Amino acid sequence: MSEATFAVEDLFDGYEISSDKAGPKYLILVCIHGNETCGVEAILALRDSGELFNLVQKGALTILLANKQAYLSKTRIVNRDLNRSIGKLDLSHSYEKERARLVASLIEKADYILDIHSTSLPSPSHAIPCHNNTSELLASSLCIQYMVTKLAHLTVEGGTTMDYAKSVNTCAVTVECGQHDDKSAIETAKNCIRNFLQDQQLIQCKLQLECKGSIEVKEGFQFIQKFKGFDFIKYKQQVAHDSMGQILCPFKQGAYIVMPNLNPQIGEEAFFWAVKTSSDS
Repeated sequence: MSEATFAVEDLFDGYEISSDKAGPKYLILVCIHGNETCGVEAILALRDSGELFNLVQKGALTILLANKQAYLSKTRIVNRDLNRSIGKLDLSHSYEKERARLVASLIEKADYILDIHSTSLPSPSHAIPCHNNTSELLASSLCIQYMVTKLAHLTVEGGTTMDYAKSVNTCAVTVECGQHDDKSAIETAKNCIRNFLQDQQLIQCKLQLECKGSIEVKEGFQFIQKFKGFDFIKYKQQVAHDSMGQILCPFKQGAYIVMPNLNPQIGEEAFFWAVKTSSDS
């Protein structure tokens, strides 16, 4: 077993906790966006209690604070979104190129990946698995309120941790633990880490949804009101408008808004549409 202490700086290049027993290689990614700190705060709390080291009963766990410069400056990004940069070969900024290579190299070595995030607007906790059966099974075992399938690979730019994990056929899940400044997001992150490392297969998510697409931000985009994550929108109810006109819910059964963006920029996703799966109907 590794020494039972480390500093946050040790996470900048990846810190490994090893068990004496053979087993899987686990990877936890935190702060790929520097202002999403619930993951690193959960790791440090579990370190301080000693629980983190006891959770690694077999194999090895690597923890990476992915976007160290953004974390230190308390910003989401430095030059460009690191979570749209993984696996891309044409990056013009040396910092993101270096960090993206590090993230990719650790993903390639891992058997199971948990990428911990938080949201800009209020939202229940939810898991976003890679589009494969093992990732969806892992997501369903985490202590979250919703699981949203078929969303992980729908970002406009691609280059996410989930995209890269899928490209190397690795089991991976992103967890959105709640809003950035919500202290309960830290507790959710801690519980997800526990589930992740203890191989618990307890179906705890309240509702499984399937993503049906996203709304890309165009000129003049504006929400008509303040929405929260997983607000339910009725058929033909207006959500926003842009230079093309009104943006209405196109699904006859209604749909949920997933990850509404507080400050959406042109070319980004303003939000995703998700509907109940047939098994939940």
